[in-house]
Amino acid sequence: MKLKIYIFLMICNLLLIKSSFAQTDYYVCFFGEKISSSAIVGHAFIGIGKGTPLTCDIYGEETEMIGFYPKVRTEGGKSLWFGPVDGSIRNDIKTELDSYIFRRIDFANYINIKLRIEQWKNKKYQLTRQDCISFFIDVASLVSNIELPDRSKYTLPDQYVKEFIIKNKN
Repeated sequence: MKLKIYIFLMICNLLLIKSSFAQTDYYVCFFGEKISSSAIVGHAFIGIGKGTPLTCDIYGEETEMIGFYPKVRTEGGKSLWFGPVDGSIRNDIKTELDSYIFRRIDFANYINIKLRIEQWKNKKYQLTRQDCISFFIDVASLVSNIELPDRSKYTLPDQYVKEFIIKNKN
């Protein structure tokens, strides 16, 4: 009898966990930082999370903000002429938001984006070929109903993100 009650309670707990898990809203955000003294060419980066976008709460549901950079900032500009340099994924939580748009996604997309972020941790950085806009585009391509602007028309992150937002406003 105790075993049946234990099994019943375990099933109830699993159902509760599954239903609360399914009710969590997942989202991805696409951010732009405009040209300024701290961001000479601007910056394109993403956010991902669950719960309410652009928040941090006691349940650990927060927006994780991430961008792709050269490991050594001064090497980023040189990479345009001298080739790829070491890259890194960095926390962009303190980066100033000038423009953004977000999309609700399902759990499968959430996991796919998290896996893609992990892949970028091992990539080289090269301006216009594998930079913050490339990272932004790669993540955005995983989300359905997203229209990507032609990268060849927009070389600065600020311009690209603004066009991205215009194309994807609903």
